[in-house]
Amino acid sequence: MTTNIHEMKRPPTARAIAPGVWLRTILILLSCVIASSLSAISASAAPRALVTIDGETAITVDELQRAINRLPLAQRKQYVTRTAKRELLDQLLNRDLLFREAVKRGLDRQDEFTRQFETVRRNLLVQIARQRPSTSALTDDECYQQALRRRLDQQPRFVRRLEEIRRDMLAAMIQRELDAQPISIADDELRAYFESHRAEFAAPETLELNWIFIRVRRRATDAEVSAARERAENAWARVSAGESWAGVAAAYSDDRASVRRGGVIRRVKRGVRSAEFDAAAFGLDHLGAISPVFRDRRGFHVVQLVNRAPTQERTFDDARKKVEKALRQQKIDQAHAEYFAKLRAGHQIDIHEDRLDSVAVITRYRRAAVRHKPR
Repeated sequence: MTTNIHEMKRPPTARAIAPGVWLRTILILLSCVIASSLSAISASAAPRALVTIDGETAITVDELQRAINRLPLAQRKQYVTRTAKRELLDQLLNRDLLFREAVKRGLDRQDEFTRQFETVRRNLLVQIARQRPSTSALTDDECYQQALRRRLDQQPRFVRRLEEIRRDMLAAMIQRELDAQPISIADDELRAYFESHRAEFAAPETLELNWIFIRVRRRATDAEVSAARERAENAWARVSAGESWAGVAAAYSDDRASVRRGGVIRRVKRGVRSAEFDAAAFGLDHLGAISPVFRDRRGFHVVQLVNRAPTQERTFDDARKKVEKALRQQKIDQAHAEYFAKLRAGHQIDIHEDRLDSVAVITRYRRAAVRHKPR
């Protein structure tokens, strides 16, 4: 299935950064991707287009795969579904459009960019050369010359990665210009936004709880789970019989931080812990009520309601800073949406969305890698 799109999704915002700081940041990022981007070179299959712009391949399946592979394992879980992969693909598309705009304006030919890019290229080659222990006594210039003699700058993966970096650097130049656009907010706009979003600025309901937690490890056996449940039930029986919560928590609970406070946890808000925890804790209907033993992905719990602070509405003056922050972000998002819509309208863009299914997402390295199929 090929989808023609004229909608936009905002890419990650690159805030305005001083040139020197920006260059140092680029160099730090480069050091983080060396190991993965310059491992042993292997032949690759012919690229399959995910996105074409004006009839030419702009983003391939392999490019999206590499973008996911560079993410930390925990973060990759966000991109298991086709919808999430599409969102990441839209971010790559917006980056490509920024790059094209930079080239159109000739930013790639500016002396300042040329100098910065050459510095990045040189430092990257030095870092690659220094992967050999024998280079520890060499200067950076000697490492650079060695890299050239070894023709590291001609390796296909190096060439490809360097081009990706060049595109990122040029796209970031346009992004910084976009982010630097002034945003003006009138006082009446703030008040109108506050009135239409009043509930969002209210102080949420919070609880103070007594808590006992019995941890269950991820790959626990049935016997281990049964033993943990029995411990939790014994703790529940003792506190329900009137024993000191602090004493029972000290004897049973696996959460040392709350045990040091007598088993107390304060300012508990909805959505911070698990859904099972919220259901049990916020379902307690009177002070002193004790929940049954319940389980979530971390283990077994018992909670007692000590205090409840209901939702409290804030005045405009109290919430003003948060209102201004939220409205400013809304205006920035709108400005970005309009800008990218204009860029997209100037091109014929086609997305082969069915090919997203061939992008594998590895979320952990164990005895066997876990590959998620699209849902």
